[in-house]
Amino acid sequence: MTHGTGRARWRLALASVLALALLPAPSSAADGAPDTGSALERLGQATAAVPGGANAIALATTVLGLLGGAIDAIDEGPWVPAAHPHALPLNLTPPLPDAAETKSRAYTDGCHALPNVRKARPCSYGDRDSDFDVLLMGDSHAAMWLPALEEIADRRGWQIHLLTKSACPPARISVLFRRKVYAACDAWRRSAFKVAQRIKPDLAIVTSTVGYAIDGVRRRYSKPYLAAWRKGWSDTMRTLGRSAGEVVVLNDGPEWATDPLRCLRRHADDVRACATPRHEAMREDVARTLRRAAEAADATFVDSSELICPEDPCQVVDGRYLVAYDISHLTPVYARLLSERLEAMLTDEGE
Repeated sequence: MTHGTGRARWRLALASVLALALLPAPSSAADGAPDTGSALERLGQATAAVPGGANAIALATTVLGLLGGAIDAIDEGPWVPAAHPHALPLNLTPPLPDAAETKSRAYTDGCHALPNVRKARPCSYGDRDSDFDVLLMGDSHAAMWLPALEEIADRRGWQIHLLTKSACPPARISVLFRRKVYAACDAWRRSAFKVAQRIKPDLAIVTSTVGYAIDGVRRRYSKPYLAAWRKGWSDTMRTLGRSAGEVVVLNDGPEWATDPLRCLRRHADDVRACATPRHEAMREDVARTLRRAAEAADATFVDSSELICPEDPCQVVDGRYLVAYDISHLTPVYARLLSERLEAMLTDEGE
């Protein structure tokens, strides 16, 4: 049952109870009338038959409006005891037991390429007849934004072309996977560029996680590492720029110090214990490198991490919503919650 259906049933029940309670006592003639029709029909008959019935319905409607607003507020807000305002909400969305299984449609549709896949095959979402095409390319940190982009596509009539692959950054650079050069990633990326040439998107959005082991670079986040990362990203954005009207690179989101699901089970009395300081959750050196790569390629850098972690520290629960289902991937419901703000960032910068 959806939240909307549940609220409608609450309102109907409240309307019936309030109106019947407020009606004056019926006459003996009304008592003898046959009991026929639906509950609402009988309520209407009683209203017409009893003096003051219409006033009772009007009063019930007024009270119902006030209660309906309260129901909406309860439904949208976190359900936590007043004495423990930072406890794990009883109406946490998604519920903690189900959270690990909640991923974007890219996975359930079989559109997120697995490690052995070498040929890129796009999946389409949104308005298939749209004249505005958006390419979303990257690894699982790109796929996690699909629910937000679907919301934007519904509002703006976009068509989304998804090209994502497990553990494969869009940056033109060879990375290691299971301690070996990830040749399938390099092949898939070359194939994805050809798909982009065919699609010719109006807007190309690229992103990935950080911290990949780069072939030929010994130490992560060293100067040689950041230089290779910058060059790889610049090359990719230039390549896409030859096919796309505009290229936007999203900064990666936070990485929490501990798994949110396990932490919340241990700290259900205070979810703040599962937060991670922003300086630990974010790699500012990588963000600066990515921004410079975008500038060099005449592309646009959008810091979407500000949507996920607007304040310090980075929380894992926002109101009644679970932000992430592991240390770095957004839950689909939270990604959708960010869609309007992401839309503003994309359309201000990328359209």
